[in-house]
Amino acid sequence: MFEEKYLKYKKKYLNLKKINISGGGFDINKQKILDEINDEKNDAYEILKEADVSFRNDKEVVLAAIEKSEGLALEFASDELKSDIEVVKTAIQQDVDGGGGRFMYASEDLKKDFDLVMFAIQHSQNIDIQEHPLRFVSEEFKNNPEIVLASVEANHQVIPFASETIKKIIKIYRIYKDIRI
Repeated sequence: MFEEKYLKYKKKYLNLKKINISGGGFDINKQKILDEINDEKNDAYEILKEADVSFRNDKEVVLAAIEKSEGLALEFASDELKSDIEVVKTAIQQDVDGGGGRFMYASEDLKKDFDLVMFAIQHSQNIDIQEHPLRFVSEEFKNNPEIVLASVEANHQVIPFASETIKKIIKIYRIYKDIRI
């Protein structure tokens, strides 16, 4: 029974993969995938995962999938949309577990955007340490005291992701603190 349901589910999404947008306008095919994404019975993450590349580059389709998948669908968005700050922020905000984890799917350029990094850190309270934004930022940001401080305040377990310079400063502070007490 499970295998039968799985095969039916797989077939449905493989058929969606064959759908393509014709022309540049909003046509019935785009409407069909939006309807599938918005259908409560469907998994928007899987729909975007199996969708044609043209849908992965359609901002409206991707945003709909992101909103229905708690931000997870950002993983399957096109590189262009992973570079769109609105799309990435929406994914971060939709994550009920603390959206900083969705930051890992942002483009390398956006991972260098100070405001977006701080936004992701502010939304990273309850995420797995391996998904923390500090893990995915540039060395420059791993050495930025403001970013590291915000990260550590949200979750002290992220210290290993800080730069060696910052870790030395933390070590010095701990020694100083122990001496003063």
